[in-house]
Amino acid sequence: MSLSLRPLVLGTALALAFGSAQAVFIVDTGPGSTPSWSLGPTQSLAAAFDLRESMTIDSIEGWIEAFFVATARIELIDGDSPTGKVLHTAQTVPSSGNGSAWEGAFGLGWTLPAGSYTVAFHGVGNNTFAMQGGAPRPLGAEWFQRGAGANWNRFDGLNIGVRVAAAPIPEPASVALWALGLGVLVSVSARRRSSAR
Repeated sequence: MSLSLRPLVLGTALALAFGSAQAVFIVDTGPGSTPSWSLGPTQSLAAAFDLRESMTIDSIEGWIEAFFVATARIELIDGDSPTGKVLHTAQTVPSSGNGSAWEGAFGLGWTLPAGSYTVAFHGVGNNTFAMQGGAPRPLGAEWFQRGAGANWNRFDGLNIGVRVAAAPIPEPASVALWALGLGVLVSVSARRRSSAR
């Protein structure tokens, strides 16, 4: 690689590395620690959270207690209750199957504007497992549903463990500044090549 291209390649690599935001936990209630709330075909659990800015959701996890491998469905719902429109759905297979652990769906890439959302956890098929209560930083607005299609009941004492990881969406001004910087690097490289001839 010629010396004149090295600054361009290095600058592009640095811009890509630092220009893309990494996902961080925007919701982390901590794990549950008290007796469990049943989760399965006869009961679903949900909790609401707020986004203060547009973000891309990378993962949603629940503190799930399972003593066998079971499938859960995770729904992301528009609004601050589970009665809103379902925006996204993912399925997960709790990997541990031997007690309580963070289990969820990863690599989601769900882009959302600022607003209120609810995450709901459902058992799939005949699978029954649980989510422990007693999370140290509960979300506050929580619901349970007994039976598919039944009404959701608000009960803020569930205190289930929920984690949501997301990355901010770059603002247009940041993208424009990055593109301008890349343009300057290309221009400098082109000038060096033409003056070297």
